[in-house]
Amino acid sequence: MNVSTADFDVDGGSIIYALGALKGVGPEAMKNLVAERTASGPFSCLHDMAERVDPKDINKKCFEQLSKAGAFDQLEPNRARALKSAPMLASACAASAEDRAGGQVGLFGDAEPAMRTDLPKAAAWNMQEKLAQEFAAIGFYISGHPLDDILDSLEDGRITYAMHIADSAIDGKPIELIGVVRRRVEKPARNGGKFAFLTLSDPTGEVELMVMPELLSDVREALEPGSAVVILTEVRRRDEEIRLSARRVLPIEQARIAKKAPALSVKLEKGADVSGLAAIAARLKGAPGQDRGEIFIQMPIQDGRLVTLRLPDTYPTGIEALRALKTAPGVARVDHQAA
Repeated sequence: MNVSTADFDVDGGSIIYALGALKGVGPEAMKNLVAERTASGPFSCLHDMAERVDPKDINKKCFEQLSKAGAFDQLEPNRARALKSAPMLASACAASAEDRAGGQVGLFGDAEPAMRTDLPKAAAWNMQEKLAQEFAAIGFYISGHPLDDILDSLEDGRITYAMHIADSAIDGKPIELIGVVRRRVEKPARNGGKFAFLTLSDPTGEVELMVMPELLSDVREALEPGSAVVILTEVRRRDEEIRLSARRVLPIEQARIAKKAPALSVKLEKGADVSGLAAIAARLKGAPGQDRGEIFIQMPIQDGRLVTLRLPDTYPTGIEALRALKTAPGVARVDHQAA
């Protein structure tokens, strides 16, 4: 919020995303916000920003979109807390504007500061939630990719990533893709029903493919934007032209694409509350799963040492279990542990 401008910019070789390009956030409104920041200095906190900007430029919806996109990270690193604060910030923005219009000033001629209410408490989002909200506000991912946490766990050589398709696609030889559905456009088919053009995003890029009517009618629910899937595709290649058509679609949690691993290793942040993790582990214990193993917890303690604990019993060790454990508060990382 103290660096970005209304338009795209570059700083030290890095692209700074445009505030005005966010969904539901007007470019002109963001130009006015940047003008205020330039004239009176950087914003010191969310309250300071709300009190200085014009409510005609930033309403509750705008505060929400900026929060989801991470525009307030410098002022409030907890995006969930910033989002929950949107109604309060919008009210503070309107109240401050009324005070300015009414000429309310303090002893030294400055605007009389309003009483500031503490921001509401909110549990920080895990990475998956953070990226989902980011996608909702921007239309793609900036902080990372929703599949980053499972790449090291995938069976070697099985998945073809977007950046490698041009080099590895062979006419008539099916390939398996993994990704998050970014866009689905349906069109009427000649013989009835609908087919779809699908844009699939993985950590290396994006790929487009077709889903024919007979398959689309069965898997439409699994192909909602934001869904993580594994797709077996047919390949038609003529010289440099590559066309992909889906043959089979599975939600990523149902696809058996992980390496065989005897255990999951869970690394906690310092001072993490383990109650949420314990509840998830208890649910996993009775969950079905052909691949089962142990769960090890790595817990940092006050003197800097890392203590490793083994949970009793056995648990599923597939991707579904890995991602479930990752959602627990205080979990920094979950990995498949090699034999």
